[in-house]
Amino acid sequence: MDLAIKLVIFVVLLMIPFSGAVRGDEIRMPSDLTNVYGYNEGRLNLFIGGIGQEPPGPETNKNCKTFADQIGAMYIPTYYSGEWLIGDIPVGDVPQVNNAASCDGFYLPTPENGLTNTLLHDETYDTIIAHSGGTVTAVTALDRQNVICNTLILISPMIGVFPEELKSLNPVDFYKTSSPGAEKREYIDQIHRILNKNKVQKIVVIQSKNDNPLFGSYYQGKFQKDKDYRIEVHNIDLEAIYGGAYIGEHTGNQIHIDLFKKYAMNNIKLGVDGKVYCNPPTVQAFRVTGLGSTAGESFTISYTVASDHGYSGLKQVELWRSDEKSDWQEVKGDTLSGNDYRYSGSFTDSPQSPGKYWYGVHVVDNAGNWNDERNSNTIKPSFCFKPEEVDVSSISRGIVGEWTLYSRESSRLIPIDSTITFNDDMERTLYDSLNGPGHWSQSENTIQWEYDNCGGEVCTRDKTKYTGTIGLDMKGTMQICDGNEGDWSAERR
Repeated sequence: MDLAIKLVIFVVLLMIPFSGAVRGDEIRMPSDLTNVYGYNEGRLNLFIGGIGQEPPGPETNKNCKTFADQIGAMYIPTYYSGEWLIGDIPVGDVPQVNNAASCDGFYLPTPENGLTNTLLHDETYDTIIAHSGGTVTAVTALDRQNVICNTLILISPMIGVFPEELKSLNPVDFYKTSSPGAEKREYIDQIHRILNKNKVQKIVVIQSKNDNPLFGSYYQGKFQKDKDYRIEVHNIDLEAIYGGAYIGEHTGNQIHIDLFKKYAMNNIKLGVDGKVYCNPPTVQAFRVTGLGSTAGESFTISYTVASDHGYSGLKQVELWRSDEKSDWQEVKGDTLSGNDYRYSGSFTDSPQSPGKYWYGVHVVDNAGNWNDERNSNTIKPSFCFKPEEVDVSSISRGIVGEWTLYSRESSRLIPIDSTITFNDDMERTLYDSLNGPGHWSQSENTIQWEYDNCGGEVCTRDKTKYTGTIGLDMKGTMQICDGNEGDWSAERR
């Protein structure tokens, strides 16, 4: 028998005595729990490294420390390489992954897999982010070691191997089955347990969309979409990682490393609200027309938003506004279909009081990720817009002149058109082509008028009154002398 295969079996046999010590929900941990290493200690988020880690130290694992800073997380390195080979293939990380996997209720906490670290016992986090083999540590700590978090982000997830599976594998088959997919019973049981016991509220999975004939699923524990609304799956096309057509030229190890270096480090960030976001939607255009406006006058705020195609889709766009006396608040919203991945639209607003106003937009996807006009939750955004300032003046628009008036009583479906002229005289008179003479008044941008006659006769009851606001056009409500009500609008002729 090949020496390397004998070595695999020997390691498995060494592991078997432990299987009676830790099974089911019972936890028996070594008495020497230590804080093996923690970078950025005291943060609300935790990052557990995976493949390609080096022994902990101040000058090692710099990419992971940069990522930990980027997401506001403590960092535990795990699974740094050993010397175990199958043939000429280094698989030093695989025993540590398997030690951390809760296969048939068995797992072996070691300093290398991080499960002896006090940071993974009886702790609560906002977000845990784990990479490759570190995903096994994260899931097991949530399942077995009383760790709790709101969100779990699994980057290129792996699962452990059942010990008996190691006994008859050649090197290629070992690699094909060492992470055979999310259908593996114990692994999927772990995922269900941590969700059903509310150890985690949401799981975000980042995995390759592509598979490979030789390496199968690239040793990833693959998830499918739409199986559970609490599991959000990002299927990453490797062409986007490597550029151009992808023909399967990279090894499974390299896929794991590059899903972290080339994707996660460029798409996962601590948001402006202190939450960790993965590949949020973006604002790609933002403009306000009418930066100088008059109180009561409408102006338009236009936008274009987008989300990666095939991901969760866009849920809504919100208009946010602040002024000199109040902080930012949502003032309007557009609900989208949920199937849109790119959408252009606009809002209108017409502040009634003079002063300076600032406008921005938020875009939200169906997974709860969001961004603002600056794309603050995106790393190195391609688009970045400042909030738009609108100076609303108190200068009133004059009503004097000729207008086309559209009057619609509540009992009518179609407005009645007339021409109305407001005279610039001492008595502030008017003349309507249908209703005859009357008088008007104006206070800043609020206007009111009434007619002298009703149907050609002098009014013996309350006069017909029109009340509204004026900007570039006018609109408001009316009270008819016969008791009916209605609404109206007018355009300057």
